Amino acid sequence: MRGDRPPIPVSASLISMDSSDQETEPFLSAETVNSLPRDVAGWLQTALKPRERVASCLFSDIMPNGEFGENWTFLTDQRLFVLSPNGAPDRAEMRFELPVAQIEDGYVKEYVGSSELIVCGGNAAHEVARFTFSSRYEANDLCHRLKSMIRSREDGKDGRPSALPPTRRPQHRCAKCGAPLRRSGDICYYCIDSRQITMRLLAYLYPYRWQAALGITLTLAMTGMGLAPPYLTKILLDDVILAGQSHLLKYVILALVLTHVARAGFTMVRSYLMQWLGNRVLLDLRVRVYNHLQLLPLTYYNQRQTGEIMSRVTGDLTRLQYFIAEGFQEILINLATIVLIAAILILLNWKLALLAFAPVPLIAISTAVFGRRIHLVYH
Repeated sequence: MRGDRPPIPVSASLISMDSSDQETEPFLSAETVNSLPRDVAGWLQTALKPRERVASCLFSDIMPNGEFGENWTFLTDQRLFVLSPNGAPDRAEMRFELPVAQIEDGYVKEYVGSSELIVCGGNAAHEVARFTFSSRYEANDLCHRLKSMIRSREDGKDGRPSALPPTRRPQHRCAKCGAPLRRSGDICYYCIDSRQITMRLLAYLYPYRWQAALGITLTLAMTGMGLAPPYLTKILLDDVILAGQSHLLKYVILALVLTHVARAGFTMVRSYLMQWLGNRVLLDLRVRVYNHLQLLPLTYYNQRQTGEIMSRVTGDLTRLQYFIAEGFQEILINLATIVLIAAILILLNWKLALLAFAPVPLIAISTAVFGRRIHLVYH
């Protein structure tokens, strides 16, 4: 690879041709050819003969000696040739060339972790290009066009390649935003409506809405009781010890004890309720996922490993269970804590409260600005 341009994308779906070109026009348009890397387009223009038209091209990333490298295979209406960089940015070496009239067949041979494009002609089989699986669809497209040219020549026609069927190449980019996808048919995480997903998850709580409402009530009660001891400590210091009203000491201590006992009791009931609710939601999710897996075609299982599917059924569902049963409750606890603390501070001394809230805008702006950068670093 050369340093005058960024590396070739591993999934070179743009390299072969635009999908609309594939379905309507058997030869590449000038616009599609110009979408190749600048130096590759220059090599191609230099190598093409007058009135020679390109039908397909393939980027291969394995050299004949087995090392990683860069090769470009082009199929035209006259010949099949391979260009390899030779160190000069404006020149390339033609490593292989064979007229289309001498080609009898072409196919892709699969290996472990790689594939190879082989063409037969002149009583010999030629190993044209080797590549990783990222380019296998472009190789199949090239073979499809090559075979159509051979059939057209045998039928006495002009040898024009036929257009590719629209379903031959899976789309590895989101049709809405163009973001790359791990595999064809995957969900684009940039286009997911997080609010809609949250509402779908919370819908699993609807059959247990009364238990969930009781859990939310206990959560809010626990949050309020957690803020009571600091206020009682203030009364103990200001109104009992400093004011010398020792007769109030027993009442303040009793209130502290009752608060901790009540909070411990609410915590125990809430933990049991949330555990029961989480297990019920997890059971419903697993049953629904299992029933859905029975309806999926075999191609779904061919494209995915068994461990990946098992991870979805076990690990992913466990995380969903945690969000529905615990994560949502923790969000409420944090929000309620912020609101109650702010209300108590304002009621006690609103001037001091405003002074305490002064750094909040700066913290919010810093979080918004640096949060995006930190998110990119972590992902």
